[in-house]
Amino acid sequence: MSIGVVSLSERRQLGGDVVRVEDLYVWFPLRRSLTELLTRRPRRYVHAVDGVSFAIREGEVFCLVGESGCGKTTTGKALLRLVKPTRGRVLFRPSRGLAEQLRSMGAPVRDDGFVDVARLKGRYLR
Repeated sequence: MSIGVVSLSERRQLGGDVVRVEDLYVWFPLRRSLTELLTRRPRRYVHAVDGVSFAIREGEVFCLVGESGCGKTTTGKALLRLVKPTRGRVLFRPSRGLAEQLRSMGAPVRDDGFVDVARLKGRYLR
């Protein structure tokens, strides 16, 4: 029996990017002690995600793999807007029909067809 590696992209042509994550940072503030407050020490942060960038293409299988505590879940939560990124952008490219609906509602759809997830608020998410 032999084991081989087959590239999924060789079997069919992949489309363009549907999700882009650019320079994503998610930091959580630590609670300050009374001494730190009185001495006005700067706030400290847990750096859960630092400078993550990637793109997911249409039809691509994407896995986020890493050691325990390296920020995989926090990255996923930032993609879904469950936590607010400290810095960076999460962009997605909706289908043409959805993009037209978003444009008609006044949503900020960029010229390249991508939508900045952080700028979608309220009525666009219903």
